[in-house]
Amino acid sequence: TVGFKYNGIFGSGASAQKQPIAVALLPVEGEPVHRTKPQIHHMEVSGNRITPAFSTAQLDDRIVFVNTDSVYHQLFSISQDIPFDVTLGKTDSGKPTQASIKLDKTGTVHIFCRIHNKSYARIDVLETPYQQMIGSGQPFYFANLEAGRYQLRIASPAAETLLIPVDAVTSPPPLELELGFHGGNTTFNNLGMSPAVDRMYP
Repeated sequence: TVGFKYNGIFGSGASAQKQPIAVALLPVEGEPVHRTKPQIHHMEVSGNRITPAFSTAQLDDRIVFVNTDSVYHQLFSISQDIPFDVTLGKTDSGKPTQASIKLDKTGTVHIFCRIHNKSYARIDVLETPYQQMIGSGQPFYFANLEAGRYQLRIASPAAETLLIPVDAVTSPPPLELELGFHGGNTTFNNLGMSPAVDRMYP
């Protein structure tokens, strides 16, 4: 399981408990990476917000942005690894408009809208098929792994990203892990908070 440890000086950090957590297994250097067939992920723009606001994807997956609003959106990323700029036309007669991008490099993608300042999302693009999204305190496991050494990657908006060396074994002992959380208004959009630039770019 993964939980949050509040490292701030104001409040209790209770808001962090509602944030999603991404867990992934990354083969260590020199170990083979057996990626699965690329997948298509849909992200919806509705009410000037993007959902999901935080997610992970495998290298070479594709993102399809779906606009259900009756206004235009101009989504872009200033991430060095995966820059893009797409325009979504307004919904016509109830039919959503779409645009897609390919995630052809690993890294963290921060998505904004040039027109609406409440539109934001983050995608962590990883070179591994072993990925899960969980909630705080929710158990997780990875099955059918090849023997070898891995790094367990744990990330969440506004929290520290952990990389923990692990081995693939049968019936491993349970792990109880904590992500450091510094409090404050750390991310926004559907996570229900306001942005703080120093925490948006891990």
